[in-house]
Amino acid sequence: MRVVVESDVDALKKHIPAWNSLASSAIDPNPFYEPWMLIPALHELADESVSVLLIYDASSDVLCGLVPVVRRRLYHRLPIPNFRFWKHKYCFLCTPLLRAGFAESALAAYLDWAESNLTSWSLIEFNHTSGDGPFSELLKVELQRRNHHRYLNETLERAMIRPAVSGISYLESNVSNGRRKEWRRQLNRLRDQGCVEFVELDREDDLDRWIENFMEVEASGWKGRAGSAILADVQSQRFFSQVVHGAFQSGKLLMLSLHLNGIPIAMKCSIRAGAGVFAFKIAYREDFRRFSPGVQLEIETIHRLHQNREIEWMDSCAEPNHIMIDHLWAERRTIQTVTLPAPGRFAASIRSLMELRNHYSRIIGALRAKRAYAS
Repeated sequence: MRVVVESDVDALKKHIPAWNSLASSAIDPNPFYEPWMLIPALHELADESVSVLLIYDASSDVLCGLVPVVRRRLYHRLPIPNFRFWKHKYCFLCTPLLRAGFAESALAAYLDWAESNLTSWSLIEFNHTSGDGPFSELLKVELQRRNHHRYLNETLERAMIRPAVSGISYLESNVSNGRRKEWRRQLNRLRDQGCVEFVELDREDDLDRWIENFMEVEASGWKGRAGSAILADVQSQRFFSQVVHGAFQSGKLLMLSLHLNGIPIAMKCSIRAGAGVFAFKIAYREDFRRFSPGVQLEIETIHRLHQNREIEWMDSCAEPNHIMIDHLWAERRTIQTVTLPAPGRFAASIRSLMELRNHYSRIIGALRAKRAYAS
């Protein structure tokens, strides 16, 4: 394998044809590392130096792996240098792109590169990656081959959907009758306000208008008040617009809107990747919250997902224990972070510091939860 390191965003563009081919053949799909998503993120959101590793097969010159990494001086406030995958605020998965048939060699090449660029007092972190797919199994095998038996594996579960027979049967199996009845009542009350429509983005629609509507709907709620909405800063606006246009041009964009009298009151932006879909962003107008417009949009998404037999799963990209999503999305996927000390005489010491840090983090978390419950 031949490793090319690009730190200049414009220099990455010459790799785009090979990069697109890699993304379509990856063992685990990840749209957040595809060119139409990663390049705008590097332009607009990178507040640290990011190195993009492009791993080519030396004999065929086929791009077999792509890994965006950052080097940091601290590991959770501990003075331990580390390499980790780059994750910005709109990135919900950091699984590297590895080509089927070459994935094992590409992953080995990345580890060789990381180990050669770190001192023995360092860490290599595979953060926020798929924990229940081909990449997870491949990583486990590669670490065993290298005798990396002492590593830390942290996991979280987030909601996903694997379509069943129909949307109706899916909801009946996973949501209580009382809750479904209440949602139907809210939808009927919304219809009392005027014409209610679910509108899906079409190839002939004004995409810029959809983007503007989404940002306005999002800014109308708590994110607008908190200053975390896309409209809050110019960089996020440019990033979102470029990503939506890129996904649209690639045929990977899914957008759905709930309209009341022709005005959007809830909108969802999702992205196709392989046989699956990632729910990228959702927003609703809080002045209509008594009708649960976000829930109504999710229910419609479930029905449409079951009607599209090309889609095998959908990742919510939601935080674990999300109040609304977890009631609707029955399945879970594992997101993991695997951290290992770089080979060397300090590996055992670093591992002990990692375990000590995590032990105290769990204690502090339990104490905070206890105080919150008592209050």
